[in-house]
Amino acid sequence: MRKIIALCAVAMLFAWSGLVWGQARTGSIYGTVTDTDGNPLPGVTVTLTSDVTGSMVVATDVDGSYRFPSLPPSNTYKLRFELDGFKTVVRDQIEVRVGANTRVDVQMAPGGGEQILVIGQTPVVDVKKVTVGANLNRDALQSLPTARDPWVILELAPGVMVDRENVGGSESGQQSNFVARGDSFSNNQWNVDGLTITDPAAIGASPTYYDYDAFEEMQITTGANDVEALTGGVIINFVTRRAGNKFMGGGRFYWTGDQLQSDNYQNKADQLFTPGSKGNPINSIYDFGGNIGGPLVKDKLWFWGAYGGQRIDIQAITGQPDKTNLDNITAKLNGQFGKHMLEFFFMWGNKTKDGRGAAATRPPETTWDQKGPSPFFKLQDEFFASDNLFVSLKAGYEGLGFQLEPKGGRDVPVTISYVTGIWGNSFYWYETERPTFQFTGSAILYKSDWLGADHEIKLGAEFRYANVKSGSNFGNGMVIAYYDPAWGIGAGEVWLIRGTQSNTWIRRISAYLQDTITAGRVNLVLGARFDNQTEGKGARSVGANSLLGNLSASWLPAGESTTGSVATWNTISPRIGITIDATGTGRTIIKGNFAIYPSTMGIDEAWSLQETTWKEVDFWWMADLNGDGIPQEDEVYWGYPIWWDHEPGNPNRIVDAIGNNFGSPKSLEVVFGIEHQLMEDLGIAINAFYRRNYDFNWGFPYDPDGNVTADDIYNCWVQEGTLPAEWGGWPYYSCTIPKPSGSLFDRRPDYNNTYYAAEFRFTKRMSNRWMLQGSLTLQDWKRRFNSRQAYVDPTNVDQLNNEAMAYESRGSGKSRIWPNARWLAKLGALFQLPLDFNLGATLVAREGYIFPSAYRVVRTSNGWGRTITVYTHKFGELRLPAFWMLNLRLEKVFNLGEYGRLYLTIDGFNVTNNDIELGWYNRADNAELYKKITELLSPRIFRLGVRYEF
Repeated sequence: MRKIIALCAVAMLFAWSGLVWGQARTGSIYGTVTDTDGNPLPGVTVTLTSDVTGSMVVATDVDGSYRFPSLPPSNTYKLRFELDGFKTVVRDQIEVRVGANTRVDVQMAPGGGEQILVIGQTPVVDVKKVTVGANLNRDALQSLPTARDPWVILELAPGVMVDRENVGGSESGQQSNFVARGDSFSNNQWNVDGLTITDPAAIGASPTYYDYDAFEEMQITTGANDVEALTGGVIINFVTRRAGNKFMGGGRFYWTGDQLQSDNYQNKADQLFTPGSKGNPINSIYDFGGNIGGPLVKDKLWFWGAYGGQRIDIQAITGQPDKTNLDNITAKLNGQFGKHMLEFFFMWGNKTKDGRGAAATRPPETTWDQKGPSPFFKLQDEFFASDNLFVSLKAGYEGLGFQLEPKGGRDVPVTISYVTGIWGNSFYWYETERPTFQFTGSAILYKSDWLGADHEIKLGAEFRYANVKSGSNFGNGMVIAYYDPAWGIGAGEVWLIRGTQSNTWIRRISAYLQDTITAGRVNLVLGARFDNQTEGKGARSVGANSLLGNLSASWLPAGESTTGSVATWNTISPRIGITIDATGTGRTIIKGNFAIYPSTMGIDEAWSLQETTWKEVDFWWMADLNGDGIPQEDEVYWGYPIWWDHEPGNPNRIVDAIGNNFGSPKSLEVVFGIEHQLMEDLGIAINAFYRRNYDFNWGFPYDPDGNVTADDIYNCWVQEGTLPAEWGGWPYYSCTIPKPSGSLFDRRPDYNNTYYAAEFRFTKRMSNRWMLQGSLTLQDWKRRFNSRQAYVDPTNVDQLNNEAMAYESRGSGKSRIWPNARWLAKLGALFQLPLDFNLGATLVAREGYIFPSAYRVVRTSNGWGRTITVYTHKFGELRLPAFWMLNLRLEKVFNLGEYGRLYLTIDGFNVTNNDIELGWYNRADNAELYKKITELLSPRIFRLGVRYEF
């Protein structure tokens, strides 16, 4: 049965397609009004009304065109067309989706009276947009069987690969890392109601968690990103709910419990990394909340507010508890006064976690307790400055901050085993504050029949500033690394650390201009954006490491930081797109797009160039003379360190530097596709993607005194040995000169990675009581070293060059994961059955991610590291098992008339109870643990729920 379902998953060529803006929160309605002979009618009064807006009135231009931009998503829009001497036309039940252009053309017949035509659907294809992605409205978000967090929805989007497999909430309360189209995680962007909220320090990550029921629509774009989007990564747009002239509200309660869970670990119990583990089960999950909204002044002022909470109690594969509490408050106030549409938005999220980081190599005492709220505010004003000029102004503040406290405390020495990689006693602590300010202004100018075509000119500017203050350290400033006694090197190493007290900032100033030119069947999109990104550092101080007396303090004395900017990237990003209405009916659209995207600047370089950030120096712990298991001053060899990340003995000297060629990494993208509307509610799309990622930066070993040159470093490497023949006999190298104390942040020469993909997408929107949407992606993603200048240490180059590319993901509580699957198949479906029953399903299948089998060897250090791991196979040659998972939902709807609706649901996750291995221990030199299961898919579990809406 499982094989049949898996084969069916691969055979399903389904898709989600959406055509969207970079930071979209709204859609638009536009069209042309003509008489019965096809002649344009200027001066027609067009009145728009809906449940979520007041009344808006425009007049058609000389060519009969009209438009209503920036409309919140809804399916209740109504248009009324009036002109003396013609019959009035009314179009009702028009749907607007985020980022989509809904075209409504009408013909007006001479005479009086009224002609009514009801439309309840949106065109399947959008003739103006080239962006590739997925849109899920509120009905889909609520009806599909998911774990009710955004990262699960991301996994359903075409081409997106995530590092966590969430079975009914087994990974909720902790973010997934995710990539798509060959770009890195750091280029992903999060937007809420039109403002960017991406974490300024952990770039690519969300700064908070969310109340799932607060979403009106969620939009994910993965290619041909609009000029409003900074990068070419995955762009996530959340549009939260808003009220209208009718009071609305509701509540929900979902329960997932161990009593409704199966077991799937028994057949593999002896293969688990942690003996006695029960896999990755759920103990219990409670998901609850409520919302209410309505008019304060009809047609003028509306409010909406919500609270959502989750209590998540799960187990890691080690059997450790992992408990998370999520609380969210969301509120919105909308007003319409004259031409102005005003909005105030507030979102507050708080996460507390007991046992963060629990994993095969992180026993209970090394896990964290986490806490810290994240508030977000937004003010917005949108208005028509004239009949043809629409203006949008937004301001936002984000108050991200959180703390990680190790359960073992800050007053004990932390240990790590070189043999197993398992930590002990405690772990490092971390605390941070990341307040962020943002201001954006944009305008759309509509010019009809100008220079022989219609123009939609979009221009805008953005300002974003974040100040990141952080502190961290292993509690007492020491880590003890134990050796294998067989190595004969003594007790091990002692890592002495002067922890971080950093103060960094990042600023972005952006401007963009884009013209969508429409001439006949052709839409040409010409755009470009300019971005100035700057990172810098502020004042901070840090104390000495005196743990082992004066000797340790002499290596790591106290320090003060200097201030100022450290690096600036100035980039120009072209965006060129074209759509061709092949038949003139709007049913078959040929699309192409070209773009060069910059990357998001982080604070890494400012952090490294600040005197008060993490400094570490490692020494030999020669012997445990007093037998207490803790290094003492007279047990350490102080003559010369094994490894360091600064100038030894002078941590306050800035030894890192910014190179002349340091700049933004780039991604060149070409997308070509065809979209076709087979029927009124059925569309397919085929896309081809090419990406070349280049101009990467790296930290090249650097001697600030100039005694060691780059040529010295390139030429110092000599082969020191080879792996055993049964592990490939691969060579490994050591350097004959000491490692320089600094890093030069500069362009990495002759290195790039390329991405090719073909994707088939299918969309059957809800009609005739069913909907179906999904995708099949075939892709190839590889890295290339084009010369000796592209790498420092030759070790592993033969195994990596021209082989599969993947960024390692080390998400909290995760096995080390390398997401790269050469095929992905995804499906979402909903069927409305008799007697008000609904059946929903999601199915995700993909090739197993890369398993990088590695062998750790001892080599000559010279400050480059005493050990190194060598890959035993070509990278990508070994993979984890293929993954697939089926989720189902059965829902009963009770229609309560004027009192609303009641929904009773039962969801089944991993309904076939797969026991797929998601992670293996990859150290081939440890025969006892090699390929032991470090992560197993959580077992089948059911969730019971009740939801009420009015």
